[in-house]
Amino acid sequence: MSATDQTKASNMPLAGCRVLDMTQYVAGPTATRMLAELGAEIIKVELAPHGDPTRFHPFIKEGRSTYYVQQNRGKKSLCIDGKSPEGRKILRDLIQVCDIFVENGAPGVIGRMGLDYDSVSKINPRLIMCSISAFGQTGELANAPGFDWCGGAYSGALSMIGERNGSPMPPQVAVGDVTAGLLASNGILAAMLHRTQTGRGQFVDVSLLDGFFFLHDAAPARATVAGSDDPDPTRNGTQAGIGLAPVGVFKGSARHFVIMAATDAMFVRLSDAMGESSLLNDERFATNSARAANKAALAEEIERWLCSISDDEACELLNKHRVPSAPILSVKEACAHPHLLERGTAEVIEDPVLGSFVVPGFPIRFSEIGRSEQRPAPNLGADGSEILEDVLGYPEDEVKRLQGNGVVVGS
Repeated sequence: MSATDQTKASNMPLAGCRVLDMTQYVAGPTATRMLAELGAEIIKVELAPHGDPTRFHPFIKEGRSTYYVQQNRGKKSLCIDGKSPEGRKILRDLIQVCDIFVENGAPGVIGRMGLDYDSVSKINPRLIMCSISAFGQTGELANAPGFDWCGGAYSGALSMIGERNGSPMPPQVAVGDVTAGLLASNGILAAMLHRTQTGRGQFVDVSLLDGFFFLHDAAPARATVAGSDDPDPTRNGTQAGIGLAPVGVFKGSARHFVIMAATDAMFVRLSDAMGESSLLNDERFATNSARAANKAALAEEIERWLCSISDDEACELLNKHRVPSAPILSVKEACAHPHLLERGTAEVIEDPVLGSFVVPGFPIRFSEIGRSEQRPAPNLGADGSEILEDVLGYPEDEVKRLQGNGVVVGS
């Protein structure tokens, strides 16, 4: 870590922590991005000749990808020929000087490079190694290939999304990948605390499937408890399928709203907001079970009211009467919303090539920990010389030889 980087990260909880990052796509880079935000030095090792495949995911300008930049700010890049003996030696040397090693290849891939946990723990017994995969390192699915939605499919979660009589609909956000990344960073931090107590590193196994299944609320219990009248919970369109009403998505004048009046008290407040006290005397809506049984009729009443006024008026009345609700914004609207910008939820970054654009900001606020200044996402192999010379102590002429032989790619 350079003197400048040390100064920037010195007051962060992971200051002085060095991470070997052999991840790509989203799940792994999310985990290491979380560690970078907490002050860790991230050495992202990319394999020649092309590096992380997301470098080629749109939007791309002058060879630089917004997709890659979002996930890899605050990191350094070393690009090597991982198949060559000298490239493998560089990796083993990095294992010796790193605190954490994160990878998200299919199970067995990293082992064929000689970097499985049994091997790396012999090199560095204090090392914490985290592997993120589709289905985990054990079990009958362990060796099956998979990405985000595959984990969602096996978890049963995708069966819960969509219209009741239609096809399952996968979410258009990276639920499985980002969840796995967050769980991985959480597991790594727990392993670090354990290391301070024992002096030993350990292996952390995280999967997309495990994360997706953990996102269920009550569906697995409802599906398996004896005597349940809901033996196989399924998708329910725009309305909640958990016996609560009104809880769902409702059409307004120009946009849709989420309204979650899940208790009797909340329904009273919704009726007041609508100016429809008569709803409280309607036996179809007198109790939650009655509302759930008549949720289609109730949705018609709510949508009739929403469409009779402007969306701004609806927001004002719902908020005034403390009804849990929100207008459904487009992505572009969310990126420009004052609340998201003020909190840094939507973070505007400046990239030397792509210019100014919004990325998801660090999602945790601390009272005693500030934000670490994040360096721009690196070009492929941009930090190779610095890492080899300053971190590993390779002589300059040796670095030049490795670059000349194609073992190390980039500057």
